[in-house]
Amino acid sequence: MIDTFQEDPLYAVTPPDGRLTEEEAKTHECDAEQGGSPLGPQFAEVHRRFTTPQVYGATQLQQTFGPAAEAAGWQEMNRGGEPAAGTVHFCKRIGDRAAHAGVYAHSGPVGPELELVLSADAVGSTCDSPTPAPSPSIR
Repeated sequence: MIDTFQEDPLYAVTPPDGRLTEEEAKTHECDAEQGGSPLGPQFAEVHRRFTTPQVYGATQLQQTFGPAAEAAGWQEMNRGGEPAAGTVHFCKRIGDRAAHAGVYAHSGPVGPELELVLSADAVGSTCDSPTPAPSPSIR
């Protein structure tokens, strides 16, 4: 699953004037209640963190990541209400599970940052499942 994420066109997107500062890939075998992922029972997760010249809004994130997401089969998710400023979520089915992608812009310890997180849920999950979209690993 990690290889699939790292080969996905969405994973290759770099924000305008962004500088890659961190990449990480990990798998989880337990749910959050058993000491696994703090995000819940995800199977795999990759993320990329960038420094950016400003904190991007949701519209800028959608314009930057939306075309690659759509081309790769991701669907933008609306989880009710207005999207949070600086956040967009996508979902698609990969094999027998749902995969989620979240793009988060925020002010980090070194200035404006953007984080892309792709994660896979448990077998049998769907994009309509109540599993939340991945959240950034803001430190």
